[in-house]
Amino acid sequence: MCKNWPVHVIGGGNSAGQAAMFLTQYARKVTLVVRGSDLRKSMSSYLCDRVAANPEIEVRYRTQVTAIEGTEHVGAVHLRDDDGNIAREETTGVFIFVGARPRTDFLPAELARDNKGFVLTGSEVAKLESWKEQRLPEALETRLPGVFASGDCRSGTTKRVALAIGDGALAVSCVHNLLGTYPT
Repeated sequence: MCKNWPVHVIGGGNSAGQAAMFLTQYARKVTLVVRGSDLRKSMSSYLCDRVAANPEIEVRYRTQVTAIEGTEHVGAVHLRDDDGNIAREETTGVFIFVGARPRTDFLPAELARDNKGFVLTGSEVAKLESWKEQRLPEALETRLPGVFASGDCRSGTTKRVALAIGDGALAVSCVHNLLGTYPT
């Protein structure tokens, strides 16, 4: 798909570095887009050294992707750095590796989480003594009846975009099922 074309990898951790290194086997150029100012804060030293030594990888520090263009396929990305500079770069692929740490701290304490902070849903919620409903929870339902979670914040997921998209579609079915259990 990206042979001899430029690609962009978003992220500054080991997964992003490994992906960038792998993609250099195929892509003409790999741009690693990193929000921070130093890869060594989130990437292993040996991998930082390999990324830095690879002439086919350009690291764009203190930069974020603000838009992705394309209709049938990705055609370009828009980048903005912390100084406000904006650039549009052609690309044939955008690979996102933004971490596996859940951002669930803002959620109420009543939502059960695993030991890493990911939200428990479905069958995991059914095992909890605090589940008091006379029915099994829907697949994406949290410990709070009628409250659903989807995507990377859920415990036990593969943390991939495709799964998050599928969860979004599944959420609609879960809501329909739940609404069907209540009297009209």
